[in-house]
Amino acid sequence: MNKTRLTGSVRTAGSGAAALMATVVLAGCGTQAPPVEGAHLENSPAATGLMQSEPAGEGREGGAETPDPGADGDVVVSAGDAGAVLVRLDGGVLTLIDVVPEPSWEQVKLEQEPGEIEVDFVRGADTVEVEIEIDDGRLDIEIDTKTPATDGERIYSLEGAGSVTIDVRAGFVSLISVDVTDGWVASVDEDELREGEVEIDLRNSATGQTVEFDVEVDDGRLEVDRTYTSPLR
Repeated sequence: MNKTRLTGSVRTAGSGAAALMATVVLAGCGTQAPPVEGAHLENSPAATGLMQSEPAGEGREGGAETPDPGADGDVVVSAGDAGAVLVRLDGGVLTLIDVVPEPSWEQVKLEQEPGEIEVDFVRGADTVEVEIEIDDGRLDIEIDTKTPATDGERIYSLEGAGSVTIDVRAGFVSLISVDVTDGWVASVDEDELREGEVEIDLRNSATGQTVEFDVEVDDGRLEVDRTYTSPLR
């Protein structure tokens, strides 16, 4: 795994294929991380077992491990401490199995149509929006979180692709580091950085999988959007 700490842009690539799983676990609300100082590049092995062993809503900001291309089966989409959505993939057909809000969270929206499922969770000022869709031969999973934009560092895990550390100060977002799993390449939009926002695209050319990570402060709320895509056979 390649880790880059920076205040500018990064484009890094590892070697070898990323380890992929059929279960998808997506994120909820961010947690603050210890301060990070200095700028350096270091290599470290990818963590294993994080998807099963780390409870939703605890530790680092959760992420997703997109399924193997063409994999069928049940997929758990976890919205961190907001709850989870269980769906089934079968020959390119998407079916909703269950929605389970966590205590103190409320499910306020559920919409279904062929090939698309949308679920929203709310707890006070916090919202988590989950959209799961089959589009043009690809599985798209998007999770958007909105929380009060309190100052501090946060780590967002993009399991299977890496992780991102950001800092929120006075309504602006800065990029601290991008941690890229072997087999993935990350590119950072420098124009967005200058505007106090962070936009990162990650791609695995061997599997055709992509991750898009966007975060900004809008009207006092921290908005984090993540989209995970994987081709279907």
